[in-house]
Amino acid sequence: MIFLIAFVAHQGRISFYAGPNGRTVALGLELLALGLASAICIVYRQYGIFAWSVLATIYAASQVYWFSTAWGRDANLNAISVYIGLFSSVVFVAALVNLERKTLINVLFGVALVYALFYLALSLGLGGLKAPTDPGAEKLFIAADLRIGRPSRFAMMSSLMVFGLCLSFTRAFVDKKWAYLLTFGLFAAGIWLSYFRAVTAVTIFALVTYVVLRNTKRVGVLCFLAFFVVSVVLIVGLNDHAFRPYDLFGSNDSSATIRSLSYDATKYFVRDYWLFGVGLASSRDDTINLMATTTFFFSDIGAVGVFYTGGVVGLIIFMIISAISAFSGFFLQAIGFERADADGLALAGCACTSLGIIAPDLWSGSSTVLSAIFIAAYYIFLKSRPARTAPRRPWLGGGVRYPSFAPRTPAPELQDAPLQAQKGLLDQPVGQVRGHE
Repeated sequence: MIFLIAFVAHQGRISFYAGPNGRTVALGLELLALGLASAICIVYRQYGIFAWSVLATIYAASQVYWFSTAWGRDANLNAISVYIGLFSSVVFVAALVNLERKTLINVLFGVALVYALFYLALSLGLGGLKAPTDPGAEKLFIAADLRIGRPSRFAMMSSLMVFGLCLSFTRAFVDKKWAYLLTFGLFAAGIWLSYFRAVTAVTIFALVTYVVLRNTKRVGVLCFLAFFVVSVVLIVGLNDHAFRPYDLFGSNDSSATIRSLSYDATKYFVRDYWLFGVGLASSRDDTINLMATTTFFFSDIGAVGVFYTGGVVGLIIFMIISAISAFSGFFLQAIGFERADADGLALAGCACTSLGIIAPDLWSGSSTVLSAIFIAAYYIFLKSRPARTAPRRPWLGGGVRYPSFAPRTPAPELQDAPLQAQKGLLDQPVGQVRGHE
């Protein structure tokens, strides 16, 4: 709870309402939660996930110092907070040592619901709620683009809104809990008011393909293939100075224009810094000074932006995280998540993976909290597999027998019962329980 609240306050910029020191306090609480979770993982000998978090933190810090060394700028480690998902999986593994899967999902959904209510109130100006005037609070706003009918609006944490929408959908139609249609409408209204076309498109795509295919595994494969193919085309296109893919959206679209300018700007750097990238700038001013433009945003050009900051090394890590997120339907239910919860979380991962074509949100955005959960869940999946005579991953061994990763009360979907055909919308089995494959 400490980590999630601090994460939302920090990444969602809500901390601006607490005054000039609000973001510092939120970041401090995040670090406190990370330290506590790391200690819990060490006590229960979950060394694998702790080692991942340490290595990821070292990588993020090296990105900052690499930029500082290469371009003669000051290094500020506060910049690595954009990579929080790379090293915060310890929080969710530590939570799952004692908590039921249902508890984790409910807590995350509760935080998402409170955020959605706040976002709606802020967007509609309910109760006189206005954006703060503290320095830096202007980041809450996104400029209008009246040429395409898009007014000025508030920045949105897409991960929470997409997760809330997908979970509301699956709990309504899979578990037949129709009250969740109300929360579905709430999250849908928030996404609509955000005017984020890409988020809207990938979420609709994930839900529609889920209805048609009836299986999150197939949806994940489809979403990842689309993301991977488009990303490869965009990265290979960096070799051609005449290749301007974002111009297809037209010259009247300011978002497409900024993305096109950002895409072109990377072409002058990736050839010389293709292995490790140019590094992570400590501030927006450092990026502007390097690129000699105020219209460059690496977070607006998907995998190309990751290639720009992290090179081939960062790109490989990003692809692995995206694959784990998109393919989460293959392992979430197997480790104890109930079907509706597993499907809702997996669909959010599929949507955020597809969003990586435009914005690498799973890498350096609000969706890094989902990245952390998916990495933790995959780690648990690896730990829960039957032991081998010669394990390929000895660093995942050990740990106490209890508290363990096994849920205290097995979900009905995971009990050893014959599979039976079910009737109704979305009631087709999404996969086999481990041991029946």
